Amino acid sequence: MGLVLVYVYNLSSSIYKKRNKNLETQFIKLLRELLLDKKDIELSDLKPFIDLGVQRQKKIREIFIESLTQYSCFLGGNEARNIEKIYTLLDLQKAKIKDLSSIFNSAVIQAIDELTRFKVPVEREIMVQLQKKENSMIRELANSYTLTIYKDNIYDFFSFNDDRFTKWKYLTYFQLIINRTDLKKPHFGQWISPEFKSTVISLAMDLASYYYQQNAAENIHAMLNTLDCALRFQMINNLGKLNNPSSPEVLMKLFVVEKDKRCKREIIKSLGYMTHNTSEVTHFLKTTLAKENSINLKKAIIIALKRTTSDSTIPSIYFPEFEHELQLYNT
Repeated sequence: MGLVLVYVYNLSSSIYKKRNKNLETQFIKLLRELLLDKKDIELSDLKPFIDLGVQRQKKIREIFIESLTQYSCFLGGNEARNIEKIYTLLDLQKAKIKDLSSIFNSAVIQAIDELTRFKVPVEREIMVQLQKKENSMIRELANSYTLTIYKDNIYDFFSFNDDRFTKWKYLTYFQLIINRTDLKKPHFGQWISPEFKSTVISLAMDLASYYYQQNAAENIHAMLNTLDCALRFQMINNLGKLNNPSSPEVLMKLFVVEKDKRCKREIIKSLGYMTHNTSEVTHFLKTTLAKENSINLKKAIIIALKRTTSDSTIPSIYFPEFEHELQLYNT
């Protein structure tokens, strides 16, 4: 009897999977024909899908949405917009919008992911509430949705965020923000302040540097006394990228009191990239080179000097053994 039950179960499962696969193949074929035939899709064009039950039966709807998802991965431009239009014309978003208020985190996560993929707008207040949820995955997806869908105040979560961004979140937010070429960017320096989480400050600094927002330099200067070495290192790095006229003096003063060797080396590197106060910077680097005992710092100073001066004899005079390595840095 047990073997019979196992056989019946496996047989029914196999038939079910085969039926689903056939249905998915049918959906893919219909989608391909529709997208090739129509530049602008109307509800009347979707009758074959309606007849197959995508609006009536949950399982069929799930298979169809999976087919839409697979197809959308390979499309862009008008075809991608038509995929999104098919989804909304069939009102497939209704169930997922309802799921946003589910007590089950998994349902909320799946709902936000799907609504983001098909670019379905929902009321802003709903998404703000999700951005403040206890579950970190829900917060991350709600933030990503906000950066993808809305057009106004999409950076609000910078101010109320309590997360320390993981590297993945950090890269995701950065990429989503720079992808929004349709929006005017705020002054990211407003989030370079001790009142915000260090990862928010880091993201704001990198974005300020990416958009070359010079006003952010003063905010960074004011925070260089932070005890967080990793954050201080990034601040120094971003000052080098921003190349603000007031930064060289600030960095030269910081070098004197800085204890962390990585930060000291980064100060030297940033000074080498700056184009302001060149004579003062060159004098500072030469003086520091004569006093410095650390081989790594000496090497960094030589490289910085090669960038700030045309005096090509500097490496040979001090450290001819580094000449080959220095050439590698400057090729």
